[in-house]
Order: sequence, then C-alpha cells, then structure tokens
Amino acid sequence: MELPREVIKWLQHLNLPYSFKNMKNASNGIIVAEIINTYIPQSINMNNLENGFSKDIKKKNWKFLKKHLESFNILFDEISIINSDKNYFINLFIQLYEFFNEKKCQNEYYYTNEEGDHSVPSFSKPTITQKIRESAVHDIVDEEKRMMRTYQIIKDAQYNIAMEKERKKRENQNKGEKEKKKTDSNDTHLFNELEKNCSIITINDISDYVGNTDIKTLDSFIKEKDNLKYLTVMNTIKGKISNEKKQTPNQNYEDKSVEEIIITILSEYITDYKMEKENDNEYVKEHNKKIKDISKYHEFKLYEDKAGDNLYANFQSICFLKEYDVIKNILDTLKNFNENFSILLSLHPDKFFHIWKLFFPVISSSTCDNEVFILIMDYLKQLLNYLYIEDLTTKEILCHVILKSLFIIDKDDYKDARCFCELIILIIKNDKHILMNILNMIKNNMSLNFFYLYLSKLLKMSTNWVLYEKDIKDIYLYYIFIGLHANKETIILCCLDMLSTISMHENCYDILPFSSVLYNILEMKNISYCIFTFVVSANIVSKLIGNDQNNSGHNAHINEFIKICYTILENTKRKELLYLFLLYSYKIINKNDDIYEIYFMKYSKLSDEELKHFIRNNIFEAYLRNVSSFKIIKKYFSNIFNNNINELNKECNDTILNSLLTKGKFKEDCFLRILKEYIIYYDNMETTKYLEIYNKIFEDLIENLFSDQHTTFELSKDILNIFWLSSNPKLKVKYFEISVNHFKKTLLSNKHNMHSHTKEYIGILEQDTNLKELIN
Repeated sequence: MELPREVIKWLQHLNLPYSFKNMKNASNGIIVAEIINTYIPQSINMNNLENGFSKDIKKKNWKFLKKHLESFNILFDEISIINSDKNYFINLFIQLYEFFNEKKCQNEYYYTNEEGDHSVPSFSKPTITQKIRESAVHDIVDEEKRMMRTYQIIKDAQYNIAMEKERKKRENQNKGEKEKKKTDSNDTHLFNELEKNCSIITINDISDYVGNTDIKTLDSFIKEKDNLKYLTVMNTIKGKISNEKKQTPNQNYEDKSVEEIIITILSEYITDYKMEKENDNEYVKEHNKKIKDISKYHEFKLYEDKAGDNLYANFQSICFLKEYDVIKNILDTLKNFNENFSILLSLHPDKFFHIWKLFFPVISSSTCDNEVFILIMDYLKQLLNYLYIEDLTTKEILCHVILKSLFIIDKDDYKDARCFCELIILIIKNDKHILMNILNMIKNNMSLNFFYLYLSKLLKMSTNWVLYEKDIKDIYLYYIFIGLHANKETIILCCLDMLSTISMHENCYDILPFSSVLYNILEMKNISYCIFTFVVSANIVSKLIGNDQNNSGHNAHINEFIKICYTILENTKRKELLYLFLLYSYKIINKNDDIYEIYFMKYSKLSDEELKHFIRNNIFEAYLRNVSSFKIIKKYFSNIFNNNINELNKECNDTILNSLLTKGKFKEDCFLRILKEYIIYYDNMETTKYLEIYNKIFEDLIENLFSDQHTTFELSKDILNIFWLSSNPKLKVKYFEISVNHFKKTLLSNKHNMHSHTKEYIGILEQDTNLKELIN
C-alpha cells in the first residue's frame, strides 16, 4: 500500500520545513504538528514537542498530539504509529488530507488489511488500566475528584472504542463488493435462503423470520452476511419495544439511514419550495454554517450532499415563514418513523445529529414563532420518549449532540435554553450514573449559567427523584451553596429558584442551614432576590411551625426565616411586590405574633379599591397581569406570577377572615376597617357564615358604639348597620335579638356619659319599627 498521489501533491504544496521521503521520519509527530499549524496557526505550541526518535520521545509527542487529532475526528493507533508502521501512517495522512481539504480521496485507501492488524497484537495495545496508570490520576489527593477523574477516563476510553468500531465499519462498507469477508458456509446458506425468499418481503410478511424488524425490507440485513449478531440485536430490540409498536407508513421507504429517511420525507413536501423572503434565511445560513463546524471539529461528520442541505435549509425557512400546515405534515410523517429511528439510533446513536441539525437552527432562534417552536419540541419529546436506550454510551452520545450544538449559541441571542435542558433530561430518564457524567460534562464545557439552569430544570422536572437520591441531593445542596456566594445575578437566581422548589417539598429540612445565607442576601437589596427569599422562607415556616415533628433542633434556623419574612414585609414599599408578599404570607399569619402584627399593619394601609380587588379574588387581573409579562418575570418567576395567584388569593382571604374572627382586635380601627370590607365584598358568603361572624363580633362592636373615638364609632356603626338595617326584615330582627340583651346592658351602664353621636345613632334605630320594640 502506497501513499495516494493526490496526498503526496498536497504535502509537497505545503512546503513543510521537514521532508519525509522515509515514512519513519514522521514517527515522532513533528511533521503532523507542522501540518496542523499550517491550517490552524499557533494551535499547537511546538515547544511542547521534542525532535527525537526514541520511543519515550515519540510516546510523549503523540500523547500531546492525540487530543488535537481526536477533536478533528481523526482516529489512529498510537502504538502502530510509534512503531513506524507504514500502513498506519498512510491512513493517518489520508485522514489529514480529507479533513483539511474537506473532500474524499478519489480512491479508497483506508488500511484495513488483516496482516497489518496482526503487526500490532491486541495484547500490546494500551488497556484502560494502563491509561488510568499513565494519567497520573493517583496523584490527585481528593478522593472524590480522583474517583470522578478515573470514571471519566474509563468512559472516554469506552467512547473511543465505540467510535473506532464505527469508523472501521464505515471503512469496510466503503471498500465495496470486492473485499467482502468470507463467512461460514452455514451462515452463507442461511442468508442465501433469506435473499432468495424474502428480499421483497414487507413488514406485514416477515413476523416469522429471523431478524424481524420494522424496516420496510430486509435488504440491509442481507448485506450484513458476515454478522449474524446484528440480527440477534435487532430481535432483542424488537422484543423490548413491541408494546410500543406503531403503524409504519405506506410510502415505499426502503431500508435507509436516518439522514436518507429525513431527506426523502422533506423531498415529498418541499422539493419545489422557493424562498419568498431572502432575509428570512440569513439566520438559517449562519447557524447551518456553525453546526457544520461542530460536526467538523467534534465527533460528527456531515455528508457532502448539496441537495440534502438545500432541503434542510428550505424546511428551516418555512419554519420562519410560519407555514404551519406544511410543518405539521412533515412532523406527522416523521412521527410515523419513530420506530425506525429508534432501531437505527440504538445501533448508531451519532446519527441523531442528522435529526438535530434539522431542528436546531429553528428552535435556537430568538425569532422562532412560538407555535412552530411548540410543534417541533413536541415532536422531539415524543421521539426521545419513544427511544428505548439503556446503555450509558448511547445516552452520552445523544446528550453530546445537543450539548455541543449549544457551544455556538452560548453567547448569542437564543431561545430559552430550558428547552435544551428538558430534552437532555428526557434522554437521561432518571439514570443516576449518566446524570453524574452529564453534569460533569456540562460543568467542564458549558458556561456556569447553563450549568445552573440545567440543575434548576432537572429539579423541577424530577423533584422526587432528586430529593430522595442522597448522592444527587448532596450535589444540589453543594452547588446551591456555592452559587449563592457567586457574584453573578443569574446564578444566584437559579439557586434561589431551586431552593424555592425544594421548600415546597415535604423533605425540606436539608435547606434549613441556608437561613443565614438568605438573610445576608437581603442586604444586596435586589428585588428579584427578595421575591425568592420571601417565598422560600414562608414555605419553610408554614411547614415546620405547628406540625407534629420535633423542631427543637431547628428553632434557630426557623426564627431566622421568620425574621426574613418580617424584614421583607416591613421594608417593602412597591405595591406589586407588597400584593405578592401579602398573598404568600397567608400561610404564616397565625404562626407568629410579630408576623401577624406587621401583616395586618401593611394590609390595613391598602386603599378601599385595593382591598375590594383583594377580597374579591381579583388581585392578579387588577394589578399583577402586566407585571407577569415582564421578561425577567417570565424567565425566573413564571411559577409565582401566574393565574394560580387567583386561587392563592382565595385561600388567603379565607385565612384572613378566620384570623380576624379568632384573634381580631376590634378595639383597633385598622382591624375594624378590614372586617367591614370583608363583610361587604366577600363573595359567596352564606347566611350561616354571617351569623357566625356576628356572634363573634357583636359584643365588641356594641361597646365601640359608646366610644369617644369618632373613627372607631363610625366603623363599628357601619358594620352593625349591615346586620341591623338589613333589607331582609326577618334577618335583621334575628341579628338584633341575638345581641339585644348585651345592647341594653351596655346602654344602661353608659346612660349618664353617652356621647352625642351615640344618642343620634340610637335615635335612628328607634325609628325602625322592627327594632323599636326590642330597644324599648
């Protein structure tokens, strides 16, 4: 095997400082480093490489170069290169040529000769144990970090092995019919019979044959004559998902790859589609260029299919032009192939990239229409829920596809990244081990903003799982504590959001130690922090005070949470925030006397109009609807500022009224005013409820009629008039009969020191024919 002529010309054209008439001259990696620096200047620091040919020097140089080459999806056998194996060198230079020139060699030169494989026996290749030993992982002092690093090395090695197998399989397919492997005569006979009898059998006809699948024909399995295990795998997958089997469409889709299925479907609907607005396609072009860069510099490789790219671009264009009917038809047809995709992705998970590159430029755009966004997200969720994937590597590859695409929008104006978190969570499916690996990957490669956003989204979608898995819960508590000390608003808000979610759960004792941190956060005087801090504190106080559990060991923390609620209520002046805090305080009004006092002090300062909306459960529509449309509210407080506030408003009103009747101080004007408004405006109050209220208040109110405080007298008189001067004669007599003895007794005791306003009011009562007899 010789180096192809076109590769030789390419190397000569580069004018490299070193010549290599003998391939062994390239065995130390210097020439390869010069080639990379020619195309990507200063990407490799030549001072890190040593120009020598001892085995130790070669090993050191190639270890340094390996991470660069793997980022280009260039795979090679390090031992064979160090041993100056000519065929492996040729293979490496062909890969470099194809990568930097972005085109295939005219002929297939990839080296897969079995003799070459024997030149480097499997026992001489580095094992995973050897890689761990050589990685200096044992020098890490922290045991947890050492375990995580070891785990990462193992997973990286497994991933590289899987990718190497895939590459070899692809190379074998490219060799064509001339180099088919010989198989055992019995295996050949089996496939010959299948080919003869079943080559055109469709789905409805193959249920009794080996290798039964939902692919339209068995042609692809017949081509795999050298691999009977392939059929066994298909049978296993088929058995696992038989309960979820869906009807396969009637179109004549013969066995195809993921990309071919997508292109075939797109060609049916949008082959002749023409752009109406050129400007609408600029975002698509830019993101398609970026996503190709991802495939180029990472593990994924796009086929050079201009027709396919045009179809992808056209689909993305119609999404921006809001062609709903066409989009729905395409997505509905794709749904019919979810089972095909499930089988194909279980064997080749990297092919998910072809599905993702169709939708990613659309859903990542900040200008994406909301209805189109929902349609695409619903399809992706349905597909990911449909996939039956249990192995760790496959899940990691699917997550890699999504995460790596986020690199190109991490600093751009993009659609809410919560949608990407949701898709990754669907792939993980409550698998603790894959979650740990993905969290580590996100933390090391993505921005901290996205890392905390992902933690928050996962917690909301899988609260019970996260809080009952001790390892995961500990990770959350650790990073929440770290995040609250970060000097970055977005991270602090994500941490507070997570604390809010945990505080609503019964198992909230673990966040009690955060009381001091939350109190210190109040000193920042940030409105957003105050909202979350108050909600968290109110939730915890309402759950822990007055329950049956022994909280003696937590009293200090609980008192600090009460102090937070009191401080926020006392200092809040902005009306919209005060409404919200008053609504959330209903849980803790009766839990603490200080909270009770400050609550009703603030509540009594509301205007009559505000009290009217509050009591009629209309606070959201009247005052908070506009606030809920603010961008920051939608992003962080959608669970707080929403239509559920009206339901919260109702619960709050019930609590306030009961609290007034139980602990009401009816000698104080502020309580009398609130009670008056509740009796007037509280909807759906039955007669029995009015009687209950009257029985609890009439003694204090009658005594207030003889008060020298004019305001107290007026408020008490107005409340009693509601009962005594009711439009229903029978009811008003009944009310008065209940209190007439107490009224006469109080009248006699104050006969000689009665104020003029009291005399005037008694005169009004005596004019009522129904009450006159009772008074006399």
